[in-house]
Amino acid sequence: MFRLIELSYSNEKESQALYPFETKDALEGEYEDKLGTNMLANTDCILIGVDNIGTVLFSAKTGTHEFAPRLYEAKYTTEEVADVAKYDTVEIASARFHKKKGAAIKSADCKQEVLVAFDGNANVFEYCHWVRSIEPEA
Repeated sequence: MFRLIELSYSNEKESQALYPFETKDALEGEYEDKLGTNMLANTDCILIGVDNIGTVLFSAKTGTHEFAPRLYEAKYTTEEVADVAKYDTVEIASARFHKKKGAAIKSADCKQEVLVAFDGNANVFEYCHWVRSIEPEA
């Protein structure tokens, strides 16, 4: 699963959205279209495209607003669940990164955890692609 993370700032308020895509081409097409639109309008926006293991494939920022840090999480149990959360500081986002990673490792139901933390300028400062080890049967 590919995802596009979109942060925007308008009327003194930040908003965020997370869009799923089945293919890299579909993700890239939407990314390029949104980026061009934001550039023409000089919109305050961050766009980040990620793959199923959290690799940042595309990222761009338009406008001058510095966004609050965010933490993207994709957790795999019997299904994939993804979310992006806003934090007041990089330090809080980093602490939440480690708490979420620890909780995923401690949960026997979690098979894979992807975490990507990025600052207000779309710079990644924490990254994790953790996969549960398969223990051999005795």
